[in-house]
Amino acid sequence: MICNQFMDCNALIKKCFTEKETFACPQHNTDCIKKYGCDSRVVCSENKKKYELVNIEKNLVTVFHMDGGISCPDSAEDDGIKKCDYYYVINYEKSEIVTDGILIELKGTAICTALKQLLNTVSLFKKEFSKNMHTYARIVMRSSVPNIRATSDYLKLNSEIQKLHGNIKIKENILSEKDIELKLTK
Repeated sequence: MICNQFMDCNALIKKCFTEKETFACPQHNTDCIKKYGCDSRVVCSENKKKYELVNIEKNLVTVFHMDGGISCPDSAEDDGIKKCDYYYVINYEKSEIVTDGILIELKGTAICTALKQLLNTVSLFKKEFSKNMHTYARIVMRSSVPNIRATSDYLKLNSEIQKLHGNIKIKENILSEKDIELKLTK
């Protein structure tokens, strides 16, 4: 079943985690939440491509499976629209509502497809992502990173991500970054 309540679930996960209770999805869905916790390393991988968040501050991180696991709460029209692979929500301990989000696409060589999937995800969930302090976009590819910064898809995605106070990073095979360095552009 595809879930459309992922931000509500994130708030519930934070509450359960804080109160040391077991989280149970109100929708009884097992496809949308990949994991949650305060692990020092939060990893997602597919086909030898890997994204790793080094959780220096030990904040609660929820990992959602977006494509095939989450649907847009305001639209039944997202059926069949390809979204990014994962969405990390970093829940800051000192605040009840402040979060950062990281959109992640693990892709072979089709960089234009990766950009479109991220742009689709941002377009579908702009209302939810605008509640974050920052929303970042990350692409991990199998081949070397081409010079795409002048393409229309990159420029559109960059514009949308900047409106969400984030940035884009693209790496080959493995992208590992510290939570305290997400704002850095390199």
